[in-house]
Amino acid sequence: MRKSLILVFLAVFTAMLNGCVVSKTPAADEVAIASGDQMTFSVNVLPPGGAYAWTLDGEPLSNTGASFVYSAEGGAHILRVTATHIFGTDTQIWYLNSQETFSLTSDAGVDGGSLPLEYTCDGAGSSPAL
Repeated sequence: MRKSLILVFLAVFTAMLNGCVVSKTPAADEVAIASGDQMTFSVNVLPPGGAYAWTLDGEPLSNTGASFVYSAEGGAHILRVTATHIFGTDTQIWYLNSQETFSLTSDAGVDGGSLPLEYTCDGAGSSPAL
């Protein structure tokens, strides 16, 4: 028990000296989110504090805190945060895939009623019309 506590302390102390992202939300680097939904992205760095610069597809975002609320747009996007602290900078990148979801209702005729259907459009295979 004592040995594992010492190892944890050394890992945290080393991270503090070097600076690093110690946790992120969501944890996965690749995130699927339905178009129109919102998701909060955040990072915690050691040492705490510093400045945060967020970009979406290379364009700067106005949020400069440790978290950012993303309103999903259809398609593939790259969300990046760079945390600058007293020991340097650390960057976290998420690859976002937003899909449009449409709800349709079918009419099964006189004795059937309506049945809900769901269709997801990911844009794969689409091209500009000529």
